[in-house]
Amino acid sequence: MCIMMVDNSNNNAYKKYLETFDIKVHHVNPKHPLQKGQKNRQYKPLVQVVCESHNILREYAVENGYDFIFHVESDVMVMPNTLNELLSHKKKVVSAMYFHGNDSNTNLLLQEQEGWGMDRKVRRKTFEETVCFIDGNVKKIHACGIGAALIHKSILKDIEFRFTDIHGRIDRETYPDSYFYEDLARDEIDAWVDTSIILEHKSQDWAINLDFHR
Repeated sequence: MCIMMVDNSNNNAYKKYLETFDIKVHHVNPKHPLQKGQKNRQYKPLVQVVCESHNILREYAVENGYDFIFHVESDVMVMPNTLNELLSHKKKVVSAMYFHGNDSNTNLLLQEQEGWGMDRKVRRKTFEETVCFIDGNVKKIHACGIGAALIHKSILKDIEFRFTDIHGRIDRETYPDSYFYEDLARDEIDAWVDTSIILEHKSQDWAINLDFHR
């Protein structure tokens, strides 16, 4: 087992802090390389920075022969037994649940597929539907976030995270996890969620008490 983190802060201050815990840390620069004639480097789209971070972890896992990657984002608070519980299901892609945002009345970051054939559609659940959905079982889904997702090496080898659509266009509101589940559906690979695991999602306030000069 290896713990590896990817930091995409403006400088290496947070990376150095993480390394004090004796873990492997890689830094992704959120700015483009300086071009000829430019005085200041331009920021990359956030979706690109996130995608580069995902792919560093993916490539490391594939190159070093790990069976799974347990992909955890910094604002999702996993529990000590989360990894073992997800492993026990023996699925190629299985996630824990968490809500979108900090509001207790928000809905799950989760989509289900409804209907069949040409009539298929995908939608987010309402809060009321969420309450009924959570029954402690492992359920097949269309998509959810990858903030606490266990992904098998066979998936990682074939599917690279991306931040553009099939035409190469960037939608700054569509993140790599959405495209990841889109690619799973294209390849007819099932995705699952464990409804017995609900994790805290601290969203935008996770770094409120960290004072790094960026």
